[in-house]
Formats: sequence, C-alpha cells, structure tokens
Amino acid sequence: MSESRRTAAGGYLNFDKLYEHGACIADDPATCAEKLNDLRKRLGITEFVLWTNIAGMPAEESKKAMRLIMSDVAPRVNAMEAAG
Repeated sequence: MSESRRTAAGGYLNFDKLYEHGACIADDPATCAEKLNDLRKRLGITEFVLWTNIAGMPAEESKKAMRLIMSDVAPRVNAMEAAG
C-alpha cells in the first residue's frame, strides 16, 4: 500500500483531523491571523497557501471566504510582518 493510500485510509486527510493537528486553519479572522502569525514566528514561514474551495463548497461561499481573508485576515498578517 502506498503512503498516500495509508494516509487516506487512516483518515489523516479528514478536515477534523487536519484541524485537530493544526494542519489547517479555519476560525474567525482574528484567530486565523493569530495562528498564521504564530506559524511565521515559530517556523519562519514566509508564504502560506490558502485553500478556500473545500470539498465541493459552492463557488459563492469560496468567493466569500476569499474576500474575508483579504479584508480581515491578510491585513493582520501583513501588519505583523511589517512590524518585524
């Protein structure tokens, strides 16, 4: 069995499992920014991948999430980066 099959069979790509282990962030804007800034500080991460179309989510909901990220999350993350 390949590793990806083991991962899928073990449920490790399940949203709840990913969230539980901090592999994805899905919270209110302030908490999302706080978690992203924490990752940047602790691990030196300078770029993040934002996935807003999860598991067949309707396009309008995905667009709404993108707008929320750009209006309420990104400025808080960028402010922290600028503050150094």
